[in-house]
Amino acid sequence: MRDYDMTDWSAGYVVDVDYTHGFYQELTPSLLSFFALLQGVQAPDPGASSLAYCELGCGQGFSTNLLASANPHIEFHATDFNPAHIAGARDLARSAGIENAHFYDDSFAEFLTRNDLPAFDFITLHGIYSWISPENRQAIVGFIRKKLKPGGLVYLSYNAMPGWASMMPLRRLLVEHAAAQGSAQSLQARIAASLGFADKLGSLDARYFANHPKLAGRVEKLKGQNPNYVAHEYFNRDLTPFYFMDVAQELAEAKLTWVGPANALDTLDEINLTQEQRSSSPASTTLPCARPRATTSSTSSSGATSSSRVPCGFRPTSSAKNGSRRALPCPAPAPGSRASCAACAIRSGCRVRCTIR
Repeated sequence: MRDYDMTDWSAGYVVDVDYTHGFYQELTPSLLSFFALLQGVQAPDPGASSLAYCELGCGQGFSTNLLASANPHIEFHATDFNPAHIAGARDLARSAGIENAHFYDDSFAEFLTRNDLPAFDFITLHGIYSWISPENRQAIVGFIRKKLKPGGLVYLSYNAMPGWASMMPLRRLLVEHAAAQGSAQSLQARIAASLGFADKLGSLDARYFANHPKLAGRVEKLKGQNPNYVAHEYFNRDLTPFYFMDVAQELAEAKLTWVGPANALDTLDEINLTQEQRSSSPASTTLPCARPRATTSSTSSSGATSSSRVPCGFRPTSSAKNGSRRALPCPAPAPGSRASCAACAIRSGCRVRCTIR
């Protein structure tokens, strides 16, 4: 894969354009604890004193600053290796008089080696896991294992398969077309030209678009989105969509166990499944996970299925025998997929929240 005028320290990550500002409610500590309790899992009390919270890959730091302002009793720590992001996050904290938010421009590997960080009750990552290299993902797993308190919660979202399957060839086309234009133009300009090229292919009824009729709408939607967001979502060198089982296996090294979706409504069969689906679901089937849920193409709130981000909670649990913690995998194809669950070969998978971007 070609790079795009990225400096060595970027490790293939887009740094020539800043990420967008935004608040993501799934990062809220009280919500995370609430969702865990709904699954029958004891969670950190967000009202307790001496709590510590960490966001890895905080971008512009808007979510961290807002949460710190709303939870003055919690100490927030956040890192993003892009200095421009952290400079803006610190300026926002100073302007708002927020004293319990601490920002670092460390890489994940550097953050792992710091000796001035507390143990954390909450560790969160929004989207970043799918945008970075295997080495950086391993650093994240090492950080979680080292710094998460026993009984703490991790929120992790990522681009999920099979929802991303049809999008990956288009993403490769966009990346290669942008690279072929050289570096004389800005990345945003090259992205716009690449989307225009893809749009033209769709209008000519190229076989790939004919076989995936929803892609034309996806391209049209991308053309209207912030180009900085498109750059980070689609143009990072190591962009990787994951099957749930692969993520669960990687996080097993941090002694994490899957808790549930970061959306309470996703656990309700009555609103996610048709009567026929509910009646045909084998109640006696045993899965290696909690709360199996089938999905259909109509359950996503956005109605789109070509790109999905699946927020899942992971929590360490202790064994009564030896104090070790184990991973409990749960397969979770993205909404819209009718393929069988690869891990258990029954139904359509496990229902989790899918955020379409």
